[in-house]
Amino acid sequence: MKKFLSIVLVAATAVMIAVFASGCSLLGNLGKAEKKVFEKAGIKLTLTDEFYEKDILTYTIYLESTDKAVIALKEEPNAMFPISTELRAYTESVLSVNMLTTPILTSSTEEGVLLFEYFIYEKIVSGKDFTYLAITKKSETAFYLIQFTCETKNFADFKGQFLDWAKLVEVA
Repeated sequence: MKKFLSIVLVAATAVMIAVFASGCSLLGNLGKAEKKVFEKAGIKLTLTDEFYEKDILTYTIYLESTDKAVIALKEEPNAMFPISTELRAYTESVLSVNMLTTPILTSSTEEGVLLFEYFIYEKIVSGKDFTYLAITKKSETAFYLIQFTCETKNFADFKGQFLDWAKLVEVA
């Protein structure tokens, strides 16, 4: 599992390089984007219609637009992570496997109910710097890693939107 999680994060970085190196505009969608819901394998993401889905075998869902992407991975419980595992232990494992030393943050409702844990990290690949806002969630049947990403130079512009979208993520 550790090797798989590490491969997933490295692959996510490589895919982002390919996407942004392919000549995609960094200006984004200047018009008003409409809400669009993407659902697959118990994951429901509410984003905008600027995103489109691509089939990439290592991810449960891979969505991209001209200047950002959302990557989701559903992980079934296993011997290392039975469903009784706490979300914090899963999140710490994701960080450990990928040799990341960034703080784990939380997002909760006004009533104090945990929505998700998240962390922010950067990866430089082929000279391009990407920043990821990665959230972890747990349902009654699985763990989830959902990453919102863009080039680092654009992250300050998108961070608030990424957090808003993260609050809308539903898992079953």
